[in-house]
Amino acid sequence: MSIFKNFFPFIVPGLLLISISCKKEAGDGGMGTIKGKVLAGNYHSPDTPVMSDDGAAEEPVYIIYGDNSFPDHSLKTAADGSFEFDYLRRGNYTIYAYSMDKNSSNQAKTVITKTIEIKDKKEIVDVPDFVIYKEANKDGKSSIKGKVFLRDYDLAFTSLQNQYYKSDEDVMIVFGNDTINDDKTKTSYDGSFQFNHLRKGKYKIYAFSADSSKIVACQGCTFTPDSTVLRTVEITTNNQEIILPDIVILKN
Repeated sequence: MSIFKNFFPFIVPGLLLISISCKKEAGDGGMGTIKGKVLAGNYHSPDTPVMSDDGAAEEPVYIIYGDNSFPDHSLKTAADGSFEFDYLRRGNYTIYAYSMDKNSSNQAKTVITKTIEIKDKKEIVDVPDFVIYKEANKDGKSSIKGKVFLRDYDLAFTSLQNQYYKSDEDVMIVFGNDTINDDKTKTSYDGSFQFNHLRKGKYKIYAFSADSSKIVACQGCTFTPDSTVLRTVEITTNNQEIILPDIVILKN
């Protein structure tokens, strides 16, 4: 006698004999969506507010399905920092992006993660904004520009010999509260300089100059310590172009 003799009468024609199926786990093949936005602040000026218009373009974002140990998929953000993972099944997901650790003094990296659950098969889940931190001159939208003007004196610093906009002169930039220069450039033929791709935050611009008071004090000595001519400036909005007053340096 077949073991299924007493079972068949309860089976509706057209249905599979085995009605128990495995529950689908998080992953591809569904109709759910996870979307969000990555915003980027200035690692060197972490107190500068990060706003909705600070989207990080072309920033990698990763997704992990369920309890997996490694990312299952990744994409890069759009121009406004937005991202979207589509065709997901119900389940738990981990979304993450990399950031500079704003609490670290050695530019260490950290991971910003968010855990998301898709509960309904067609659910669209909006992830709270990711806020990451990048270097002051990494992918920023603003610039600082100016000119260096030279006043050239005699050795005793008593007579002005010439004055003009100085080419090929070093100009340094300091990001935020750093104590040493983070980058430098040289002036063009007309004494002009420009730093680009800067984020919102604080900056110091300087060039070296002879210290006139020390030159006078040592009665025309041949060795003169350099001093700095400093400009302090803050970029407060994106796409801002700041034009500094001339940096006037003295040499003999």
